[in-house]
Amino acid sequence: TPFRKAKALYACKAEHDSELSFTAGTIFDNVHPSQEPGWLEGTLSGKTGLIPENYVEFL
Repeated sequence: TPFRKAKALYACKAEHDSELSFTAGTIFDNVHPSQEPGWLEGTLSGKTGLIPENYVEFL
């Protein structure tokens, strides 16, 4: 799967170290499916972490 950009539709506060916190409108790089069902993996400001799949749209 090629890495893609995605945009956050809603804000999210991370509950675990493996997750990313972000605000609505945040753009993520290198977004791809993760091992966790319902989650994507992406990079934000140099940090890679999990993003809820239903919180973002691909660009």
